[in-house]
Amino acid sequence: MTETYGLYVWGNYLYESETDRLPEWLDPAVLSGERVFVHQFVTMTDEEPLRVDAAGTIFAVDGGNRYVDGRDLGDPGDDWKVAYIKVATDGSREDAQRFVDELLELVEMDNTDGRMPRGGETVDHWEDPHGQWDMALVKH
Repeated sequence: MTETYGLYVWGNYLYESETDRLPEWLDPAVLSGERVFVHQFVTMTDEEPLRVDAAGTIFAVDGGNRYVDGRDLGDPGDDWKVAYIKVATDGSREDAQRFVDELLELVEMDNTDGRMPRGGETVDHWEDPHGQWDMALVKH
């Protein structure tokens, strides 16, 4: 069995900017993985928006009591929000690390012993010093 890796980001920025509830998240082509999610305000830098694998992004539903991948979201009505964004990569550790290396050239993030609260084994974790973002490399 081939190991796959996901790179997830989450934090206060999503909620404070209300980008966790953009209607574009619910586009069926985005949730199925047919198309990568890109939105100008879903970004960690001033350079460009994140390219997001919305099918693998984790959504909170049922008042935050249940978590589902985007591909399994179905019709959540009004009770949903993005909890953990999955960055679009090819699923390899190398591609995820390439994203991290490029990001760390642009923004300050500290390597910590934190972990991804949901799914998989946390391989590495970073957080920005202002409390806006966390990021984790997760082995599935």
